This record gives sequence, C-alpha cells and structure tokens, in this order.
Amino acid sequence: MRSGRLGVLLFLVLMLIATIWWLFSCRNAWLTEIGSLGPDEPIRALAIFDDGSGPSLYAGGFFDHFGEEPASRIARWDGRTWHGLGSAFNGTILSMIAFDDGTGPALYVAGNFTENRSRRARHIARWDGEHWSRVGEGFNDWVYALAVYDHGAGPALYAGGAFTRSGNVETPHIARWDGTHWQPVGEGLDGTAKALGSINSGDLAGLYAGGDFSGHFARWDGERWEMPGGGTDGTVVTIDAIGDGSLRGVYLGGRFSGHIARWDGSELAPLNGGANREVLAIHVVDRGEQSSVYAAGRFERVGEISARRLASWDGSQWQEVGGGVDERIAAMVLMPREADARCPGERLVVAGDFERVGRRASAMIAIRRIAN
Repeated sequence: MRSGRLGVLLFLVLMLIATIWWLFSCRNAWLTEIGSLGPDEPIRALAIFDDGSGPSLYAGGFFDHFGEEPASRIARWDGRTWHGLGSAFNGTILSMIAFDDGTGPALYVAGNFTENRSRRARHIARWDGEHWSRVGEGFNDWVYALAVYDHGAGPALYAGGAFTRSGNVETPHIARWDGTHWQPVGEGLDGTAKALGSINSGDLAGLYAGGDFSGHFARWDGERWEMPGGGTDGTVVTIDAIGDGSLRGVYLGGRFSGHIARWDGSELAPLNGGANREVLAIHVVDRGEQSSVYAAGRFERVGEISARRLASWDGSQWQEVGGGVDERIAAMVLMPREADARCPGERLVVAGDFERVGRRASAMIAIRRIAN
C-alpha cells in the first residue's frame, strides 16, 4: 500500500512539474532553444515548407554551420536541432518561399549565388525535400524577393531583383515562372525590386512590388503596372498584405519617411506614427477581427512608444513584443500550430544579427509564442 501511495504521489509531482514547465515555456514568451546552436553568420530569410513529413522551419543566409552541423547557406529545424540540406551555394540566400508549380511541392530559394555544389544555379534554385535542381535559366543578376500570386489562372511564382534577363528573355527586374521558363511581367520595372507581396481577391487584389525603381512602390493587376498612392520617397524593402478583416491593407517598410506605411486602397500613409528607423520585415497575422501586424528592423521607437526592433500593431495602438532584441531583425515568419506538438500554438520566428531577445541569449534566431 505504501509503495502504491508513493507511486501516485511521485506521478502527481511529475505532473505538477510538467504543468509549471508548460506555463513558463509555452505561454507568450521567448523560446530560445532554437538559437542555442545558432549559425556562424546572420540569417537573411525564413520559410515554412512541408516536404511530406510535416511543416518545418527553414533558415537561409550566408552561414556555413549551425552549431557543429554543416549547413551551407540553408538549414532545416526539426523541432530539436538543425540539419543541413547537402547544399554548397557560393553566395547568400536572400529569399525563400514554398510553392508547387505542378511538379510537386518545393522550396524555392533565391539570392546572389550562381552555383550550388559546383553546378549552375543562377540566383535561384529548387529543393523538393531530397534533391536540388535549377529553375529554368535563372537570372543574370541578384534575386531579392519571391512571391506567389494568382491572377485567376492559378497560382504562379514571381521573382524580383536586380536582374534584367533570364536566358535570352528580357525580364526587367521582375519575372513570372510558367513551369518551364521565366516570363516578363508587362513592361517590368525601371529599377531593382527588393520586395514582393500579393492579394488574390477583392478590390486590393494584385501583385505588389517595392524597391529602387520610380516611386518605389507598384501594383500589377494582371494587365498593367500602377503606382498606388503616388509611391514613397525612399526604398521599400519589405511588403506583406491582407485582403480582408479589420486590418485589411498592404503594409510596406523600408528607408522612406516614417519607415512603415499602409495602403488601404485609397490612401498610402505612415502606420500610426511610423518608426524612427528602418523597418526591414513585416508579417501580418490573420485572425479575422483579432489580426495583428508585426514589424521588425533597426528601430527603437514606433508611434509614441519605445520598442527595440520588434513591435505589433492591433489596429489602434503599437505594443513592444517581449522586450525586443539587441540588434537588427532581418526576417520573420509564422510557424504553424502543428509544427511543434510539444508546445502547440502560433509562434513568430525572428532572425537577424541579434544575440539577445528580451533578457535571454539566443544567437541570431528566436521564437516568440504569440497565441494559443
């Protein structure tokens, strides 16, 4: 009897410890395990891709290792540790996106590289979960941004950058992948595209581009290019958008007055006072009437509040997130609920040059749980 009671007591104690662990590690807090074995160089791009075994987080940049794990410019997080993908890029990965062009789901990566494992990969490559492959003829110069947009004929992959050609095809700074070749998008742009975003339906529908071209902000409606709201007075480097709900709009950040702005279909204006320095990444979390816009970059203030490089806007006010970080954030992505069964819930992943998040150490990447 006594041993049975001790067994029950031990079980209850263990359950209490597990509950306390969950309360402290799974509530809205920084989860820094992911950064305990950080990369040897900063991360520049993040994406979620499901290769058939479930969604996983991928990080890209100029690094060669995550901790002791060899990982040339790209790595996958399995929930416990990082893994390389057998790559050997000769440049930096600047953008990544998951897309199925009809040949199966794949992760597309782009940047300033020209080779992978001594094979030609002109600024863009495709990972299907097992193998790397070329994406057509690639491009003659850097690719900064990737996006998926459906004009009504089905989703298509778009690339934006400093390039002007793909093989023998003129593609001035923006191109569409047709499954075999890269095609021009209208007359293209007159300067480098550094950001892309899209809305597929409603009155805001279109492919949006930002960068170093005339007006710095443009919209493709499937037939022609236009400059919403007259554009901005400086470079746009990040775009995210949501077509409906309480925060409906196109959000852009960069090196222009106010550093973050919203296009609502009629006006392009700084978002609730803007930021005091560059916004380099924006992510809209769509929860209907409970949506939020997350902004990250180099800033120390947004609107009327102090916020160290990471803040959220709920439609009426700014809030600092988790005490912020000590250096620049360059990329963000939302990790889906099912990506980690040990601690489910929406998680915002941030990456950049930082070493600390809030009061905790986390080398260049960290996770913030933001919802149940």
